[in-house]
Amino acid sequence: MILTTLNSIRKYQGMNTYISDVLEFIHKTDVNKLVNGKLEIKEDDLFAIVMRPDNKKYKVEPLEAHKKYIDIHWVIKGSEQFGWKDISQVTDQRGEFNEKDDYVLHDDTSYNSIQLKENDMAIVFPDDAHAPSLETIDLFKVVFKLKV
Repeated sequence: MILTTLNSIRKYQGMNTYISDVLEFIHKTDVNKLVNGKLEIKEDDLFAIVMRPDNKKYKVEPLEAHKKYIDIHWVIKGSEQFGWKDISQVTDQRGEFNEKDDYVLHDDTSYNSIQLKENDMAIVFPDDAHAPSLETIDLFKVVFKLKV
């Protein structure tokens, strides 16, 4: 996982073709007009999920992991507690990998947690098990899904 900010993400453009498209989307979009839900940017290769969840007190949640996508969690407003653990150290897999929706859950609850605030970004790779939104305060965020 890479923790960065909106102002610093440009230095990671070489990691994945679609990071430049994410930056173009951010630059051209009035985020205040975004509504909750999925936005297709480049079909299944790059899409975004807009979220404005209710405020939530800290609660331990299962970790999730992906195989086909890199996530970029961008906090536009508010804050969230975000959990992370390297997939090689994760235990307690819950069920089989869901190929269609590209995720598997783990009941492992011993993970690191960090607070993401306005304009923070977490770039999450397939080897990063993560638990977003452990706690949310006035959160408005976009999760970009970039095909590996």
